[in-house]
Amino acid sequence: MMEMRAFAQIATRKIRSGRFDLVVAANMSGLVSMIDTPLPVIYVTDATATLANAVYPSFAERPRGERDAAVHFETAAVERADVVVVPSAYCRDSMCRDHGADPSRLHVVPLGANLVPNPNPETEQTHGLEELSVPTPGGEIELVVVAADPERKRVGLCAAVTEALERRGWRARLHYIGPRHEICGRRVVEWAGRLNHGVESDRARHRDILRRAHLAILPSASEMYGIAPIESAAFGRPAIVSAVGGLTTVVEDGVTGRCLPVDTPVSEWADAIESMVVPTERYRAYSAAALHRYREELNWGAWGRRVKELARGLV
Repeated sequence: MMEMRAFAQIATRKIRSGRFDLVVAANMSGLVSMIDTPLPVIYVTDATATLANAVYPSFAERPRGERDAAVHFETAAVERADVVVVPSAYCRDSMCRDHGADPSRLHVVPLGANLVPNPNPETEQTHGLEELSVPTPGGEIELVVVAADPERKRVGLCAAVTEALERRGWRARLHYIGPRHEICGRRVVEWAGRLNHGVESDRARHRDILRRAHLAILPSASEMYGIAPIESAAFGRPAIVSAVGGLTTVVEDGVTGRCLPVDTPVSEWADAIESMVVPTERYRAYSAAALHRYREELNWGAWGRRVKELARGLV
């Protein structure tokens, strides 16, 4: 608490010494709750303290005092801010339920993809669908899962679903991007390792995997938001995900992909995938819808324009 107060005092002095119209603070609930300024404040966050404490082991395992302090800062920041921006309905509901947010000051603005075919989504025209490979029964079907936390994102289930598809006659393959896991030894899995987007060769390899894949799969047990399905959408690839957390904002069930109950068995994941790719026209419709939503809403340019509108309303 004392450290955060000192940080807020430094920020307050810097704000007072400049000529600013408003303050935008990203993931800084403690700072927002303590800064002393008459300027309007936009608080941007991709999570709430309550959800983070419940969902992520690194937060849940902290001492009780730290977890309680995080909840206190979150609630105070929401009360202090003139506008609160969150990426999903899941986060919005927690802000209201757990932190007393005023719905009139709370706005859902989805985040964008961090890896795209062209670094400037504004110049995207047709790239994505023109090189789309369409699965046909008995032919190849390639899935991709990106998982920095393979247990929470259930990469084992991804491999089991891929094997189920193979038993049904598909030439199925799962591309796994993430740390080594026991599934790396399975015949249906092609492991890419950890890919660092700060390294051009890794970015190129990730793009190549997304171009080769037909579907993204992310059956997470819990998920605050979910960037990976947006990145697959940027390449015109629909996603099949578990209906948890922010994933139901990222993927429109029945439009840009499928959202299945988290306890769905392997056979029904395989059923859902087959129903997405057969007939061909249905797969193309999913792909086109995923790419369209990425271009219209799930990109950083769209995020920036929406937040700019909110800022103009305050200044």
